[in-house]
Amino acid sequence: MNRVPVVSQDGQPLMPTKCSKARKLVREGKAIGKWNDLNQYYIQLTFKPSGKETQSIAVGIDPGKNYSGIGLVSKLHTLKAENKLKVVGGYSNFATGEITLINE
Repeated sequence: MNRVPVVSQDGQPLMPTKCSKARKLVREGKAIGKWNDLNQYYIQLTFKPSGKETQSIAVGIDPGKNYSGIGLVSKLHTLKAENKLKVVGGYSNFATGEITLINE
């Protein structure tokens, strides 16, 4: 199940929500749909949220020879799981965050 990132009025990250709830909030004028620099859709709330609690999220990376996998997991949900990500340029730049992954 895909989740949509949510930010508060002042831009503070909040917990992601389901796509259906994000559409409902935008339709009712309670949120504004936006795109970030990575071309990822998110919503910004136009009202003050009732809470700002967040959950810890773990990132798992499975480097393979030709393809790699990545997963984002919280205690309750698997937020994102991708496999068959092709590594471009090798893992030498992995420590600096300059690695490029292409979803095939």
